[in-house]
Amino acid sequence: MTESVSRYRSRALVLTGCLVLLLGAIVVRLGYLQIVRHDDLARLAERQYSKTIPLRPERGPILDRNGYALAVSAPVESVYALPGKIADRAAVAAALAPHLGERARDIEQRLASDRPFVWVKVKIPPVAAEAIRTARLPGIGTVPEALRFYPSRELAAQILGFVGRDDRGLEGIELAHDKSLAGEAGLALVERDALGREMTGQPTILKAPTPGTGLVLTIDATVQYLAERELEAAWRSTGAKAAWS
Repeated sequence: MTESVSRYRSRALVLTGCLVLLLGAIVVRLGYLQIVRHDDLARLAERQYSKTIPLRPERGPILDRNGYALAVSAPVESVYALPGKIADRAAVAAALAPHLGERARDIEQRLASDRPFVWVKVKIPPVAAEAIRTARLPGIGTVPEALRFYPSRELAAQILGFVGRDDRGLEGIELAHDKSLAGEAGLALVERDALGREMTGQPTILKAPTPGTGLVLTIDATVQYLAERELEAAWRSTGAKAAWS
């Protein structure tokens, strides 16, 4: 009897030891995942369950000394797609085509992407974006943006400079004062949130963009125009290779 009890006790101790080792291994694994792999797993979860996109702010205007606009930003919108949520790509492409001014088959190719998020077309007129929203197409959404343009075209172009496709200043005043003109980007959430809830249609604004600060120059647009006109006339009449103001 004593030998039988001793045998059972030994087995119980062995089983308990195994359970302790298993529990220890689980604790070590959890610690490894939560501490060592935390950042990597967080980024992976973000890719799987949500998609955040930046919202570009409206650049501040550039004015002459009298308040005449030399560089301004007009409101436009960009169209994105969540290909995984589009069952009938051909139908969605056909519905988008007249609003985007493109062939349906070209749009369908973009919708066939294996990526969870793709841009369909950037910087379209607000009226076209509103028509797309009204159509309530599955997996299609729009976000507000701004388009930089220069009302007087080439006037003072060598002073103003220009911006790139990402709305960052590349030359002239646009580059020299890019930080203040650019403003602060916002953030929008598309696809699914952290709880796994579907986020179809329009994105959720997590942070609204902050418009850039305007800039007033000391130049006078009228005087600048007259100076450039006379300079061009002198360049043409003398046959000079180049002329600068």
